[in-house]
Amino acid sequence: MYQVIRSPKRKTISIIIKENGNVIFRVPKFATQKHIDDAYARHKNWIIKKQFIFKQKYASVPQPLEYSKEQIKFFKEQALKFLSQRVELYSKQTGLLYSKVKISRAERQWGSCTGKNILSFPWRLILAPFNIIDYVIAHELAHIKHKNHSKYFWGLVASICPNYKIYRKWLKNHGYLLVI
Repeated sequence: MYQVIRSPKRKTISIIIKENGNVIFRVPKFATQKHIDDAYARHKNWIIKKQFIFKQKYASVPQPLEYSKEQIKFFKEQALKFLSQRVELYSKQTGLLYSKVKISRAERQWGSCTGKNILSFPWRLILAPFNIIDYVIAHELAHIKHKNHSKYFWGLVASICPNYKIYRKWLKNHGYLLVI
């Protein structure tokens, strides 16, 4: 019916509907089964609606690609090399200084920037079109100066990547293709 993931740092219940229709509840460590069941009951209609939308959207999507450990290792190495070069280029152009580039296994996030300005990108980003990669890098570099999504943040993103709205929309509409 659904999967439960408990986290000691979590304070609220979060519901995630995966592309395959699976439901994941991310809950605080001490949440009771009654809390989870109540959340499910409150959001049941929303869950069913989302599952239906995903079923329609992904009905014609190819089955997930299975990469071997060797292939994933290769993609990670290529991603680290290429993304590090692109980050360095944009960092020099903008004066936004990062501390490190890391490659992650994330499937739902295209990048992140920590408080210590460590930039993380999923290895799958290397499979994206070149301009999409540059947008994601611009987005994360902008977080070095603005740790939010304020109008100043988006103004900085636009100054680095003028067509960012097109690329952001592409990721929203087609990014799932990189995860399969």
